[in-house]
Amino acid sequence: MRSVAARVGGVQAELLREVYGLVQELRAEIAAFSPTFAAGGGESAWARMGPAEVSSLEDLEVAAALGVSRFCAAKMVDQAVTLVEVLPRTLAALAAGTLDMARVRVLIDATLNLSAEAVREVEDAALAETGAGPWEGPPVQTFKARVRRAVLRVQTATAQQDAASVAQETRMWVELDRHQAGLAMLKVIGPTQDIMWLSRTLCDLGEARPSTDPRGEHISAGRREVAALFDRVERAVLGHDSAGEGEGGSDSEGTTGNPAGVAPARPSRPEPGRSRELGLVLHADTELVKLSV
Repeated sequence: MRSVAARVGGVQAELLREVYGLVQELRAEIAAFSPTFAAGGGESAWARMGPAEVSSLEDLEVAAALGVSRFCAAKMVDQAVTLVEVLPRTLAALAAGTLDMARVRVLIDATLNLSAEAVREVEDAALAETGAGPWEGPPVQTFKARVRRAVLRVQTATAQQDAASVAQETRMWVELDRHQAGLAMLKVIGPTQDIMWLSRTLCDLGEARPSTDPRGEHISAGRREVAALFDRVERAVLGHDSAGEGEGGSDSEGTTGNPAGVAPARPSRPEPGRSRELGLVLHADTELVKLSV
């Protein structure tokens, strides 16, 4: 039974290598293909294919070749590419019968968002105590726990580097809208947890504001959030609470709390329905989030 199980691992590894080879052939054909129906001198639609279209073709090609569903083919393509390009020693262990697919999938899932160096460290820890076959190594649950501990060690070791990188990338700037002269964007990049907190806070403050203006016209959630942001800044600079006083905040421009004694001038807000709606947009990165207003 054990010898059969070991041979099964070898067959699975060989099949995944074949899938990877088929994917590489298809990618090469797509890169080299010049359709005769392309417009003269112009770029063909085929040449403009993005990663999603290429990935879809890969799945369909593998599904047709193996007679499996597209969903199953997509999983095989992902596993093949990851094992060949990212986890080659894990693929070799599968081929040798040292690991089975259950343990291989644990490693694939655990290393999806890790750097190449981190992947090597996790793979080292996972393969350190494997025997001649899966039955001589740790049980699946123990193997999962070992991999989780290895991932945690790697993430902890790089925490200081990540913090320094986040601090270096934290910044704020203004961009003018390219399509409408009356609009501009205030962009803030900072630690994810801080930006998410700011976004959630502005959302809550916006929900507390009236959803209609004095004329009965609807005020979008995005505009209410932007109004809340401006009003909170005014409150800090001018020393008065202008929140919750309509879509545009307070009409008074007091000078209490302003060290210079002069209220800063602020451009008038766009009339409701006269400009495109403003809003908050989150662009998530691994450690940073960009907040555009």
